Amino acid sequence: MVSKRIREEIERHEVIRSAINFTRYGEDWTSYPRTVFENVARKINQEVTHRSIANPVLIADNLIVGQDELDTVFFKHGFMSLEDFLNELRSLNSYKPYHWISGKTLHSYWNGGNAKDKKLNVLLTFLGVPVEEWEEWKNHLDSREVPLTTETDQSLNVLRKYYTGCYFRYYQKTDQSPVLVKTPFVIRTSFNGEPVIEMKTIGHEYRSIHLAVRDGALYIDCENLDWNEKESFIFNIGFETNPQVLVGVSNTLNRRKEALGIKNVLVRQAEPFDYRNTQGVELPFNGYKPLNEEEACVLEYFKSSPDNIIKTKISYSLQELLMERAY
Repeated sequence: MVSKRIREEIERHEVIRSAINFTRYGEDWTSYPRTVFENVARKINQEVTHRSIANPVLIADNLIVGQDELDTVFFKHGFMSLEDFLNELRSLNSYKPYHWISGKTLHSYWNGGNAKDKKLNVLLTFLGVPVEEWEEWKNHLDSREVPLTTETDQSLNVLRKYYTGCYFRYYQKTDQSPVLVKTPFVIRTSFNGEPVIEMKTIGHEYRSIHLAVRDGALYIDCENLDWNEKESFIFNIGFETNPQVLVGVSNTLNRRKEALGIKNVLVRQAEPFDYRNTQGVELPFNGYKPLNEEEACVLEYFKSSPDNIIKTKISYSLQELLMERAY
């Protein structure tokens, strides 16, 4: 959800209030129709466009727009550089600025919908909040919104106490090609004390939306920060208080909507790294010289493992199920 602090600042912003007919619609934002939020989105997009032109790092560092969306825009318009994109932004009129956020998205946020990280960044850019304060704003809780402590909350103390830190996540590509993917994976504590997991794949970024520790296992539900896609993970953590390696599985759907189970290995790093500037890489099973003992060990583990990917074909009859066994 959008934090109360962000919602209130948006609601009382002078530019936003100029876009709403309060005599007609009143002050209750949850009752507004989509058309009101379309007008609000236009005002936000106008300001964010101006701020992006003045501060291109917002785009270059993918703070307010995902790399996939940016690649699509570059391909569609034949842009060769960030400056080409900035020139396009400069040429847009105020009535139709770049589409950083939609009225449909804002309508969902003011009615309890989950907010994607980059869209929150768009709102904070509009408000002019310094980047270093974004996490504080996004995780702000009003005293009336602080949830009661539950048994699940207590179990997450184990995660906070023993498992926060930087990891590299290793897994084989879903097409089962002889390549090992190595990506950054971070378990940290948010501003309000809640554990948060952030991870990257090649070209995508995810953040946890739900965590639980039960019966010696860590359960994670993650959401893609760029579009509507989710992934789930289970890692065996047992009662270890100083883990170096965690082994688990993730599950997802491939493009044919077939369910996949993917073996994952997390290797904890003795020294923290800069998550934002660390990208995923692909390590070939053959012909690659590992950078260190960790890579060599994990490469050998995956090369010798026969069950890195479990693929379930779609079946709608018992006959199809028997055919899958043959597959």
